[in-house]
Amino acid sequence: MYYLGPGHNPGFGLLNLRAEFRPTKGLRLFGQVGNVFGRKYSTAAQLGATAFNDAGNFVARPFPANANGDFPVRNATFYAPGAPRTFSAGLQYWF
Repeated sequence: MYYLGPGHNPGFGLLNLRAEFRPTKGLRLFGQVGNVFGRKYSTAAQLGATAFNDAGNFVARPFPANANGDFPVRNATFYAPGAPRTFSAGLQYWF
């Protein structure tokens, strides 16, 4: 079996910010922004068969197609996408 695609998951860097404000005793306001720049990244990668041939047609049984042992489906790298930009805020009061 042969594989196409880079076969690796590149490294990535993210910027997450958090701020907190305590206006009085017992009160806390906070906020957070995750993935500030909205960078697209992947957290995992795996090589595998796609179940589609070179023409883009679905192949129900991806077994060798001819006497040469050529496989009718393409293999590629599948990526697990990372989290998008997120916002959160909160208020905490204690006595």
